Amino acid sequence: MGPVDFVIDDERVAAFATAIGDQHPAHRSGAVAPPTYIVVPTFHLVVQALDQAVGLERMGGGVHGEEDIWVHRPLAAGSRVRASATLHGVRVSAAGTRVAIRVRAVADGDLAVEHYWTTFLRGLSLGEPAGPDTPGHEMSDRDRAGATHRVVVPIPDDITWRYADVSGDHSPFHTDPAAAAAAGFPAIILHGMCTLGLAVAALKPDARRVAARFARPAHPGQLLVLDTYDAGSGYLAFEASSQSSSVLTNGRLE
Repeated sequence: MGPVDFVIDDERVAAFATAIGDQHPAHRSGAVAPPTYIVVPTFHLVVQALDQAVGLERMGGGVHGEEDIWVHRPLAAGSRVRASATLHGVRVSAAGTRVAIRVRAVADGDLAVEHYWTTFLRGLSLGEPAGPDTPGHEMSDRDRAGATHRVVVPIPDDITWRYADVSGDHSPFHTDPAAAAAAGFPAIILHGMCTLGLAVAALKPDARRVAARFARPAHPGQLLVLDTYDAGSGYLAFEASSQSSSVLTNGRLE
């Protein structure tokens, strides 16, 4: 799907950084986009690719399962970006089907960012497995043996409204308690990428690779507990929990 063209807007970048609590000066000023920002201007491209791959009418049970972002060149304000999306791979199991979309964003003629958006379709067995695996980022026992550090991040009460405004994702269970209850949640939930953005901002806001698996949603007004492991070789492994439940697993920051 695509390509689509857009320009990195400094005001929107600054608003995004504020929404996820990113204190990096270049991000806060809007001069350079945080690593997770790429999902904002390419969100509709991913949706179009998923529609082509499986049909949106089958997406009722779909959830954002994993994200893996590779920053080859940070996106500076004013950069002209052209992005395209392709179906990368499909994996089928008894539990459902994982569909991975790969997005490539070229800024001013050079590859800047690519990311793999994996959607999990619960209970749907769609055809046969196909295509390559997405890059691995599973935590190993060796990772867990590294030095550990805990960071606790308060989740602001109004974060889902601010993130919805800047991301353009106004799904009602992020801002409407009745819609969240109808979907089976005890309260409104964070966007998965908002939770990941909070984690990255607190741990390594200038990471060149950000990967994690979404385990379950976090809720505003609670604490996000980040456990990190010094895995060596230039990367940090991490997990996140909230209200004693895992929300992010197999996290990797390089």
